Amino acid sequence: MVSVREAHFQDPDFTLDDWVKRHVAQPEDAQKLLVLFQQLESLPLGKCRIPLAELQAKSRELIEILAPLNMDIDTLLASVLFVYFETGLLDDLYLQEHCSAALAALVRSVKTMDAIGYLQLNHDSRTAESQIDNIRKMLLAMVEDVRAVVIKLAERVYLLRQVKGEDEETRVLLAREIADIYAPLANRLGIGQLKWELEDLSFRYLHPDTYKEIARQLDGKRLDREV
Repeated sequence: MVSVREAHFQDPDFTLDDWVKRHVAQPEDAQKLLVLFQQLESLPLGKCRIPLAELQAKSRELIEILAPLNMDIDTLLASVLFVYFETGLLDDLYLQEHCSAALAALVRSVKTMDAIGYLQLNHDSRTAESQIDNIRKMLLAMVEDVRAVVIKLAERVYLLRQVKGEDEETRVLLAREIADIYAPLANRLGIGQLKWELEDLSFRYLHPDTYKEIARQLDGKRLDREV
């Protein structure tokens, strides 16, 4: 499934070099990111069931989410590497041979946060607020580098955008996890841009009727102002 946001990657006029330069101001950093993308494009997919185009689209969209936050180049590189690392296409040996120790550690830290996926937040039982707060603290304690949390928040934004066409249960489970865990983390870190989108999309999936009514009222007020 390719989102509208990703459609420009398939534009015949799209060039990776120009796209990277639009998102990374420093020429040296832009070159590092471009080289990484080019290296990953030649990876053998092996038994990976995820198409290369989907991996490319996800990693590029993560860059588009993170770059406006003025994250450093290692954060951008780690976000791309993580997309391939979590699928098993890259392993620890690759990180050791191709990345600095700091960059490799950052990628592993993002992977460590996947532990949240083992939590069972479902329709029938809500984790108590105190327990949820403990989970947030645990996630922050699990990683030594706060940049790993920011990458994970960006990935959650990406996933929320992607599940629009999925079944209701998939949307609700993801939205509940994000509303309970990740949106408050974004707030705690003071990343308003990510916090807003995480809350907005989660609310849309958890309370679709209320969301539509609020959107209708806001549209009405906007039209009144334009008259």
